[in-house]
Amino acid sequence: MKNAFNFIFFFLIILIYAQKKEGKITYKNLISKQEQSLYFNKNRSLFTFDGLKQETSVKKMSDGSIVYPSNTIDSIANKTKFIYFDNQKKIFYNNTINDDVETVIYDSLRVNWILKKEKKKILHYICQKAEGEYYGKKYIAWFTRQLPYNYGPLKINGLDGLILEVSAEDNSLHLIAGDILYGNFENVINNLITRYDFRKSVSREDYNLILDKQFIKFEKEITDYFPKNKEIKLKKDCSDCNKK
Repeated sequence: MKNAFNFIFFFLIILIYAQKKEGKITYKNLISKQEQSLYFNKNRSLFTFDGLKQETSVKKMSDGSIVYPSNTIDSIANKTKFIYFDNQKKIFYNNTINDDVETVIYDSLRVNWILKKEKKKILHYICQKAEGEYYGKKYIAWFTRQLPYNYGPLKINGLDGLILEVSAEDNSLHLIAGDILYGNFENVINNLITRYDFRKSVSREDYNLILDKQFIKFEKEITDYFPKNKEIKLKKDCSDCNKK
């Protein structure tokens, strides 16, 4: 009798959660100590790194003059850094800024997951452990089938439920859900995404080629600046290559 009651109770919980079709997860970044957000519904998700910034169309200065935003470092600095996932096309889009120029990159690479038997609770949700590799980096994720969406923070997704915690083996990343709020966040997603034309986005491979050309140009400028008999060695450190 007790087992039958538990089964019915568990079934009702699953049914209730299945009706929650959209919401927002606030992750605590245990490395940077910042909060990062994932907005989701059945068709797409939007992950933001530092909150949604308000980009005003004009600014009125103290002297009464009007300043219109332009493609300068001032307006670029106000850009919200995001990762958008189209669940129907299974494609990620993320923006990055290099040399004061914003570029949107598309990527379809998925994490290769291996499910483990370990389980634990996060925010009262039963989560299962999974181990995966993405761009050569190993991750541990905890996901819950009680929230049946294949989303997660950054570009770490593809499991049978929402990822509520993820950490990198090299300790460069550790995010854990601190709060889940259910509601309609479609306007929040649209307000950011409709500013971009994803048809003009570039592939990860093409973007890496752009960075290579910029590095070669920069290396030449530095080499030409110093005396010919002085050996100059530059280390390429691309924070946007092969990650996220």
